[in-house]
Amino acid sequence: MSFSSLLIHSALIERVSAGAKDSGNLDTETWATLASLVPCRVDSDGGKEVYREAQLVLSTHRIFMADRDVTEKDRITVNSQVFDVLVKESKLGAAGVHHLELVAREVRV
Repeated sequence: MSFSSLLIHSALIERVSAGAKDSGNLDTETWATLASLVPCRVDSDGGKEVYREAQLVLSTHRIFMADRDVTEKDRITVNSQVFDVLVKESKLGAAGVHHLELVAREVRV
């Protein structure tokens, strides 16, 4: 079975950027789409503890996809579920990075 055959979901990847000013003249966050319809797989991981920016947080899911531009500041949406990327792990194969394993937390919006 190939890795790509396991990628049964499609993801929208977004990155935060400075947006317009609010009424208090403060920058607001705007999410810009980096990629859409990205093949991926989302699995629940049962709430594992991970460190992010020197803070202990609970992850809720792992997202698997082919190697691409994703950072720990990005947001991923799959089937209307929104996830913050907590940790990006590059998994190596014989020819370099084989795939990404993203430790993520579901965001309730």
